[in-house]
Amino acid sequence: LTMMITGVVGNALAMLLVSRSYRAKESRRKRSFLLCIGSLALTDLLGQLLTSPIVISVYLSDRAWDAIDPSGHLCAFFGFSMTVFGLCPLFIASAMAVERTLAIRAPHWYASHMKTQVTKAVLLSIWLAGCAFALLPVTGLGRYALQWPGTWCFISTGDSQLTGSLFFASTFAVLGLFSLLVTVACNLATIEALVSRCRTKATASRSSKEWGRITMETLIQLLGIMCVLSACWSPLLV
Repeated sequence: LTMMITGVVGNALAMLLVSRSYRAKESRRKRSFLLCIGSLALTDLLGQLLTSPIVISVYLSDRAWDAIDPSGHLCAFFGFSMTVFGLCPLFIASAMAVERTLAIRAPHWYASHMKTQVTKAVLLSIWLAGCAFALLPVTGLGRYALQWPGTWCFISTGDSQLTGSLFFASTFAVLGLFSLLVTVACNLATIEALVSRCRTKATASRSSKEWGRITMETLIQLLGIMCVLSACWSPLLV
């Protein structure tokens, strides 16, 4: 319960701060990045609101999951939510890393092509793709099963003889690991570009200092998100 409250409050505050920054005139250059951060916070918030109350209710009831959910529909919904709100944050983090890499390494292309409409379309595509993938068990490809200690459901990994279940579980892991690798690679490329630029173009102008401050802020945010996502999701992906 404490973790749920902390997560909800933290994400709500993050969305509030992002909303204020997004409306500020001086933040026009990083609105795409702010959209990604806000979407990441919103996605995480929705995931917590849809899954945590179920876990807490089952635990407090002191009853077996099958007794509470004999039809299995609640388990399927929980597994669907875990899959959607597991993949989408990873993909959004990757999109943020790619966005920063383009902004740093290809600023002219970024300024002419990366509009807020493009960012919104990418984010919408991520959510739709996540939902479509999570709905595959409805078509018979894979399934969601109760997980230890009996208070939550996720992708079944015990049906090694069933090709559909193996494919679904393996695809989830591959997609998650791929997004983490993209995030790490893009962040390293961004860091390398920043270090090179600092070495070759040292200037004390106000605009350069402002650019450097904004870049370092977003880079620190990216690294923090990357570390948190890697720590939280790597055990489920490997």
